[in-house]
Amino acid sequence: MKKRMLLPISLQDIQYFLAIVQFRTMIKAADYLNVTQPLLSKRIRLLQDTIGVTLFERSSRNIILTPAGELLYKEWSQIIGSIETSVIKAQKLQEEHEKHLVFSVSNGINPLWRHKILENLNRNFPEYTFTIKITDTFRLVQYILEYQADFALMPNFEHIELLPSLNCAAVADSLKFAFTVSKTHPLAKKENITLNDIEPYDVFLPVHGSELLETVLKGACDKFHFTPSIKYGENLDTSIAEVIMDKGVVFSLGKMCFSDRKDLRIYQMDGGTCQIVLAWRAGSAPSIAKLAQNIARSIKPVVSDLAAEIEST
Repeated sequence: MKKRMLLPISLQDIQYFLAIVQFRTMIKAADYLNVTQPLLSKRIRLLQDTIGVTLFERSSRNIILTPAGELLYKEWSQIIGSIETSVIKAQKLQEEHEKHLVFSVSNGINPLWRHKILENLNRNFPEYTFTIKITDTFRLVQYILEYQADFALMPNFEHIELLPSLNCAAVADSLKFAFTVSKTHPLAKKENITLNDIEPYDVFLPVHGSELLETVLKGACDKFHFTPSIKYGENLDTSIAEVIMDKGVVFSLGKMCFSDRKDLRIYQMDGGTCQIVLAWRAGSAPSIAKLAQNIARSIKPVVSDLAAEIEST
């Protein structure tokens, strides 16, 4: 089997050759390529030596191709043309991709908030197409790191702003933590509930952000000299009714989590607060980083208005 020859020639040398043929003189080709004529002549000589083919007939006036040169001109013109076309297509594809952004949102943020935020994004950034992807906070971080999402909106659980792989911008501050119970729960008869009131009950925490929630809850309970009975629940946003109907209490990030549920009562806790942040990859292009800051500024008043609205309910 004949061994295939690896040609150590560059696309630049091929472009030099094609320019010489197109302009028919070294002087015009060198001027077009913005190189000196001696350099161009040297590169063509090296190209011929490398491939072992004479490209031009000797002539005092015009550039005349040899039969081998004619063949290579036709073949290489097609190759360079194909490369240029593919680069243009790739640039267009990248531009289209950069205009389609995946905006992932924590499932701890209720549908009303998601809808209002998406409305704001579409109104203020019409040149982009946003797709909303909903999951838990841990997976939101994974989505960004695995390039499944460009931005994530999430509670600032477990100090995600300290992760070197993420950049974050706060869009809401001082959101209160809360206890949520069923309207049939014994505690639902009270106008307000205190930490002492929850002592006889299991306290359920969402799996996402549980470290921060547990720290806040235990720190608050320490002042009352008791340790809460803490449980962890998957998908609390869908199973919460079953959990708390069994006389449990859910501890979460305030009314923003369950304010759309009519079968629940939410009691905000005095003291502990949390942020909502917009997160994106630390290694993102400068254009994405700038867009992230603009998005954060844009949705901050929306989140503040929604927070104020549910605070008053």
